[in-house]
Amino acid sequence: MKIFNIVLLVIFSGFVSIHASDNQKTIPFSDRQFEKSVTIEKILDRIEESRGSFNDSIQNLKVQQTTMLKSTVMGMMIIVKQIHFKRPDIIEQIEIKREENLCSGVNMKLDEHISHTLFTESLLSSLSPDDYHIHLIGKKTLNGRSAYLLKVKPINKKENLLKGKLWIDTKDFTLIRYEGEPLKLDNNSNGSGGKQLIEYAKINDKYWLPVLNRTKATWLLAIKLVNEMTYSGYEINAE
Repeated sequence: MKIFNIVLLVIFSGFVSIHASDNQKTIPFSDRQFEKSVTIEKILDRIEESRGSFNDSIQNLKVQQTTMLKSTVMGMMIIVKQIHFKRPDIIEQIEIKREENLCSGVNMKLDEHISHTLFTESLLSSLSPDDYHIHLIGKKTLNGRSAYLLKVKPINKKENLLKGKLWIDTKDFTLIRYEGEPLKLDNNSNGSGGKQLIEYAKINDKYWLPVLNRTKATWLLAIKLVNEMTYSGYEINAE
């Protein structure tokens, strides 16, 4: 009887092991190991790997998209254009449609307010322990995707460095969201102080492209200035 019970126990244990392994097939072994010992250094390594893949995927890409700029001071403008990427620059832009509803006396060119850096260069490209104090706060869910939440602060005062919170996609290791001090990108200076929110989304389940860039600040010590740019209507390889 003892032998029979031992045999049953072995068979049952094997069944449980097989059943448990089947339930874990959705998570690759390497990713399970990564989650158990996740560190800032490992996250930064994965970010660097993902940047190379992104650069390859977007080269020579043609994208049609709609940008809407809403400003509490200047008014509103919508522009539809086709952008032809050639890393690391945007080499061709064709305007398809433009609508304006500007405040009296305002002569605004939308191109001066769109930061092309959001499209052509990862904001994470300079994320290094040599330049930043980086803290891993934990894992969060944002827009249905799992993300590592990092808090970053420059070690020394330099232009164009991030200061705030970063949401890093746990699968693609790219930036989903940035909340922090306004950045100076291209020729678009947001000044000092204030807050900036930048969000990216995965278009066609392949290309991470910006969908929101909002800046809030106080202008002339009294006027609340809010500039919000939304990027939508993406058509990849549009004719």
